[in-house]
Amino acid sequence: MKTKGLCFMGLVSFVRHRFGQNTLYQILDGLVDDPEVFVGSLEPFRWYPSELYSEIFEAVMGELGNGDPSFAREIGNEISRLHQRLSPDDFVRAPDVDLQAALNRFWLLYHSDGQISVIEDGKDFILRFSCPIRLTRSYMECVAGWMENLVISWRMGYAIVSSDEPMELRMLRIGSSSAANNSEWAA
Repeated sequence: MKTKGLCFMGLVSFVRHRFGQNTLYQILDGLVDDPEVFVGSLEPFRWYPSELYSEIFEAVMGELGNGDPSFAREIGNEISRLHQRLSPDDFVRAPDVDLQAALNRFWLLYHSDGQISVIEDGKDFILRFSCPIRLTRSYMECVAGWMENLVISWRMGYAIVSSDEPMELRMLRIGSSSAANNSEWAA
């Protein structure tokens, strides 16, 4: 499985702006050959090994985030904000596309493999992820962070929240007048 450079760049940007360049390079030291060259060579729309992204992400979470889920979500928000600046059209929802297809299209902007299954749960949705690598709870919180910006841009009126189940998130209805009617997403 591969991960887009956007994810790496968002993670790098988050650490650099929050903790400084030296902290970033200390974390990368030992994970990449030359941290400065690695950071300077990142391209937003190039594919990189997902295992490397996971190693760097988990190192950041361990050294700076102390396992705090909100920290991982902030990283996801940063990735999404960077993506919106570089490619805003990716955040435009096609009205004729169902929710599962739209979320899978978005997932595949960041990852080369995998899919999201959308299961209706009353007015809410369960989002189940499947991909070649197991995503940790903190990685899922990061995904929730970038998905959060997506559903806000779609004006859906849902919040992305954690689930007790691994590889799963929930979309909970939060609004009324601005929230999309679930029937809009019917296939």
